[in-house]
Amino acid sequence: MRSHNLSGFIQAVTRAVFLSAVIGGSSSYALIHASEIDSGDTTNPIVSTTSKYGFALNLKSSSIRSSGYIAEEFFFEGNAKAYTNTSPLEADGRWNATSADLDTYYKSRFIVRRPKNVEDFNGTVVFEWQNVTGGVGVDPGWSYAAEEYLRQGYVWVGVSAQFEDVKGLKGINVFRYYGLEHPGDAWSYDIYAQAALGVLQPAEHAPKPLGELTERVERVIAHGQSQSAARILTYYNAIAPLKNIFDGFYIHSIGFASDLSQSWAGGLFERIELPETSPTPPDVVAPFPALVRTDVNKPAMVVLAEGDLPLLGAAQSFHQQPDNENLRIWEVAGASHADLILSYGIPLCSSPAANNGGSHRFVFRAGMRALTQWLEDGTAPAIAPRLQLTSSEAVTVVVDPATGIAKGGIRLPEVAVPVATNSGLRPEAAAGYPPSEESGSDFICNLFGVTDEWNNDRDRSDGAIDSDGSPYPEPSVRELYGNARNYRALYLEAALDSIDQGFLLEEDLEEVMEPALDYRFPWW
Repeated sequence: MRSHNLSGFIQAVTRAVFLSAVIGGSSSYALIHASEIDSGDTTNPIVSTTSKYGFALNLKSSSIRSSGYIAEEFFFEGNAKAYTNTSPLEADGRWNATSADLDTYYKSRFIVRRPKNVEDFNGTVVFEWQNVTGGVGVDPGWSYAAEEYLRQGYVWVGVSAQFEDVKGLKGINVFRYYGLEHPGDAWSYDIYAQAALGVLQPAEHAPKPLGELTERVERVIAHGQSQSAARILTYYNAIAPLKNIFDGFYIHSIGFASDLSQSWAGGLFERIELPETSPTPPDVVAPFPALVRTDVNKPAMVVLAEGDLPLLGAAQSFHQQPDNENLRIWEVAGASHADLILSYGIPLCSSPAANNGGSHRFVFRAGMRALTQWLEDGTAPAIAPRLQLTSSEAVTVVVDPATGIAKGGIRLPEVAVPVATNSGLRPEAAAGYPPSEESGSDFICNLFGVTDEWNNDRDRSDGAIDSDGSPYPEPSVRELYGNARNYRALYLEAALDSIDQGFLLEEDLEEVMEPALDYRFPWW
């Protein structure tokens, strides 16, 4: 399946939730300081402060103020390039791209969240490609890793790189964002690169989005989650060889690449035609599967949820690719593509409930720390065990029939010492793979996986072949662990093992332990 064939699957997930949330082997790598950036054919945009009308969407300034952070919104504008290929795009990701000579005007926005005090800055800037699955740009990476960013002193920049992001902003607050213009997603890669330049190398007399931190930047990371990760993969394979802007790349929770160029503007729920002012770029479709290219001396970190393998193509793509001196691929057992963190605690799915486990976010934070360390001193992240598939060609993850939990992969305490079945795949998807767009709410919920507590089969879905998220009958927690004290001791031991392995941060131990400490051990 190609990326645009899969887009119908991704587009269905949490549009209303995202929208409501927005409104309410080691190698040594040279650090690229802002003054040393080679931007290739990308020009420096004009950066300006934003409108005084209304509130900036998704700024989150009040929630980070107590951590010594400030948040600001900036507009940026310029002429962006679209890209085309000079040879066929092959599965190995070694794509040759060049400018399509279709420069056109754009004006978009980015958000900066940064330490207020210079001394608190750790030298790393993360540029998150805002995710537009919900019809306007949101920041799933921030949702997973805000604690890590704030305590370590990262600068985070959220870039509105895509057409639907700008369209959504104008639809929600036309008074503030009426002046924004986007030519179409064929230009999104250069718009993203220009946003980075506007932050790292502000033009003379232009605002300095990082203030005094500008001269202290040491590492620059490109990041995207879900469909934004597909964009980052295409950027890495096709655009990064042309530009020396980003030091490292974080490809998070996806299995395919986005098209390099397209002759329509964008849109996940329906294809939106180009604005009349935009030239028509060529269609350059990304192949499926597509791997991470291995001939670029830029560290790439790939973190995948269990659900990404069967549902989004990671089983046919990333899972088949070995780690190397520039690449680490981590696969997280028990994690779904999306979970209650990304639905902002709103339970979208029931019978059984959506995945509310924490493994995904904790491993994501550990991966960000590991990538930063990799860039800082060349210490490569740990090589992680991969999830087990039923065969080398299959897309089905092997599960333990006694627990319903995936075998292999990174195993944080919730799957190493379980009291529930946490899975990246819901039972209806497992019973009828592949899911289709006609599956309705089941189709949406597949992305949210399942958490089915072992409670002596007291849920209404228990025992139903198409809706029971755990084995039937369920395992006995008391037979497994004896008592609450033993259970918590084993849980703590598993957490400490995960820290030693490099897949969990010591600072997250207390948060990781909360479910075990709060768990009401059953009498049966």
